[in-house]
Amino acid sequence: MQFLNPFDLINSDFDSISEITPSILKKEKRKVIADVELSEDNSILISRIRFYKAECINALNELEEPLKLKFYFFLSKYPELNNFLYRSDPEFFYTLRHDKIFDSPDFIAFIEPYFAKSYNAALVQALRINDHPTLKLINSFPLLSTGKNTDQFFQDTYHYLQDKINTLDDISNKLEADNRSYNKNNINELIHLIRNLIDTQSLNLLPSYFQSI
Repeated sequence: MQFLNPFDLINSDFDSISEITPSILKKEKRKVIADVELSEDNSILISRIRFYKAECINALNELEEPLKLKFYFFLSKYPELNNFLYRSDPEFFYTLRHDKIFDSPDFIAFIEPYFAKSYNAALVQALRINDHPTLKLINSFPLLSTGKNTDQFFQDTYHYLQDKINTLDDISNKLEADNRSYNKNNINELIHLIRNLIDTQSLNLLPSYFQSI
């Protein structure tokens, strides 16, 4: 599910949610649709992602629901989190600010599908490049999750680790097949091989979800 904040489609910059009336929303919706229809392919580029007319209309229609209007407006005023939901930009974890809205079950249910997708991508990328500071920050941030499907936050990292485990198994099987033994003279070769496969410090910085692996 691709995130699209309808306020990113609207040119007007509202200072307060109280300024946004149904008549203003209708007017802004007509403007956006007109802009999209004037484009060559009925689309608009937001945060380097192309959205088409139907997607834009669906996003704008969500603003008719008071809770979603409130949540999208909050995200429009929190660019680091808003950008994270588009592009999994880890800057969000470095500029984190705690807000009481994070304690709202309604907000968590709203944001979870988008946040899980970006969290999943950011975590596996940090692990791939052994970005220890980012891994530490990601691990320290509480999941914005209802708890019903936490696997979606970790699936790419799980598959990445499973691939590494399978590679280690292949090495072990090959050593057994070759009847090759390691001693103090050649053990460094094996250690170097394993260290190139996975970084121990990175593993230690992963969320507790991975303790069973």
